[in-house]
Amino acid sequence: MHYSTFRRPVGFTAVLLLAALFAFSSGCVSKKVLTPSVESAAPVADTLLSDADQAYSQGEYARSERLTKNLLDSNSLSLEDRIRVLDLFARSAAANDHENLALDALDQWASAASLAGEDARVLPAWRSTWRTAVRNLPDEQQALKLASDVANDEAMPWTLRIDAAMSLAERLARGGAAADATVQLESIWLEAPNKTLQADIEERWFSELSHADAATLKQLTDTLSAENTPRFPYAVIALEQARRLAADQATWPQAWQSLAYLRANAQLSSPALVERIIMPLEQQYGKPEQGIALCLPLTGPYGGIGWKVARGASSAQWEMSKQGMNLSLRVINTDAPDWKTELASLPAGYSLVGGPLRADMFQSAHQSGLTSGRVFFTFLASLGDGIEGNQAWRFFPAATDQTSALLDFTVNYLNITDLGVMVPEETFGRRMRDLFSKEAHAAGNVTLHQASYDPANVQSWGESVRKFLGASANKDALPPGTKFQAVFLPDGWKATEVLIPYFFFYQEDRLVLLGSSLWGRTLAAKNNVDVRNLGLAVFPDAWNPNLESAAARQLAAGMAEAGLGEPDFWAGLGYDFVRFGARMGIKEAADAATINARLADAQMMDFSMAPLKWDAYGHASQSLFLFQPSSEGITVLDKEKFARRLNQVRNRYEQRLEILKQQKAAR
Repeated sequence: MHYSTFRRPVGFTAVLLLAALFAFSSGCVSKKVLTPSVESAAPVADTLLSDADQAYSQGEYARSERLTKNLLDSNSLSLEDRIRVLDLFARSAAANDHENLALDALDQWASAASLAGEDARVLPAWRSTWRTAVRNLPDEQQALKLASDVANDEAMPWTLRIDAAMSLAERLARGGAAADATVQLESIWLEAPNKTLQADIEERWFSELSHADAATLKQLTDTLSAENTPRFPYAVIALEQARRLAADQATWPQAWQSLAYLRANAQLSSPALVERIIMPLEQQYGKPEQGIALCLPLTGPYGGIGWKVARGASSAQWEMSKQGMNLSLRVINTDAPDWKTELASLPAGYSLVGGPLRADMFQSAHQSGLTSGRVFFTFLASLGDGIEGNQAWRFFPAATDQTSALLDFTVNYLNITDLGVMVPEETFGRRMRDLFSKEAHAAGNVTLHQASYDPANVQSWGESVRKFLGASANKDALPPGTKFQAVFLPDGWKATEVLIPYFFFYQEDRLVLLGSSLWGRTLAAKNNVDVRNLGLAVFPDAWNPNLESAAARQLAAGMAEAGLGEPDFWAGLGYDFVRFGARMGIKEAADAATINARLADAQMMDFSMAPLKWDAYGHASQSLFLFQPSSEGITVLDKEKFARRLNQVRNRYEQRLEILKQQKAAR
């Protein structure tokens, strides 16, 4: 945010400067301006200045302002005395809610001091009065403009620029513009010429936040994200949030997780700032202890997946133990016949449960009443009506996360509003079609074309595609002129490999092919994918093997150190869940309102997979990554490159169509 230069009337200043210059030229002024001191005032001003100072100390600011104003109007003061009077007049005016008069007096003080080669703007007394006047200016725009001008003026002393930046941030945050406040602070921190000044900015900002009301701090914490939390000013905001959270012993485990994260990751120039907060709290409460249970299949057809989740979870446990947290992890094999008995027998402290991976397992535990005494975060794409955010929660991508990611790309980025959806005629296909249709219509101004195919009759798929495209069975016919520009194909990769060539056989190569996360599970393990027909294919997934987040790097390093191979989505799921569970800080059963309130803070973490978010009702969503098939398996989608390719394909199609029309006319 930038404001144009703000100017105040300077007539009064000019008169005083002329008087000061006259006194200076007559030899009555020493070349050094002393620090203002009321007690050493010259005899000509001693009585009135003493009375004014006494009035100020007794809170009679109007009288103090009036007496010092009379002294200034007398034009009989030496330069040294005038500075002392201007100091008291500015303080009196600021305390008397005459902020503009105070600012004018400060300008006059600075101008007078400069005659003797001094810069009053670096003096604590001058800066303190300036901060008070700017903070209390009733005109919001004037205050913002003045603070911005000073904060961004490279000719100003750095101490004053920091004062201005703090004043600007405080006004912006208090006025509901928290995001602008953080941008201003980050900008001046980055511009600071050395770490000493950066540390001063950090300490000052933390001091400002300690006085912020709950509503203002909430506005600021809403700007936090996993990506920005390690940086200034966000790290300091997170620090103050954790400090307040630690005031309640019940939420100390949750606060400690945030503090431990900042201790390890905050990119601050004042390393003692975080330590100064966390050390006395650890001495008061001790390092937290917590137990987390995981309900996973460790044998049977899904045993491999369960072990991957467990390995990621153990990596997180080991990582946190090195930070000093006493975290116990218990894994229950849901393929064992007595798994529910083991779940019911968990000792006290194991109030948070991750899993299970299968809906029937969760339903069995829920119907047995086992979910009422503990907080369940299931690894399921959906829960029954009325359950999510009330009786249990999700820590897993939903099917709607897939459709939302695809529609955001096609509708909002590519501006495609005619969409097709072709699904297998079975329960899964119908559910995905309905979800896609619901999301598409919610996007507005979208036309949807639907079709299906018999999954048991592969020989019929070509005819299903032909009818869907409106293509002719005549091999010499022109391309069909399909009414939609993108088609959603949610089936697995094996079925899609059969379907996609039919679109090209019927001369429709312009379609954006939208797949599901099922594609990623298969393609990630391939290194010889035939991509000839996949230049316009896109699919979402929660796992990005090339993600550069700190959590992704730490997970990979931890698994490599333990000889567990490379991480994948399932390992990331276990790793992120245990770290998230520790941030929740649940040591005993809690009601839904408490859990939903804690989610807002706990989700502000660095994820190794696509970040999960929960709304105020405890409903989870995940911002999935978008990929394209590649000959090596998958590659992250480059949106701009994709859009250019789409335009090229469309242009070539039009050129080919024109040639075919001319050939047909000739025949």
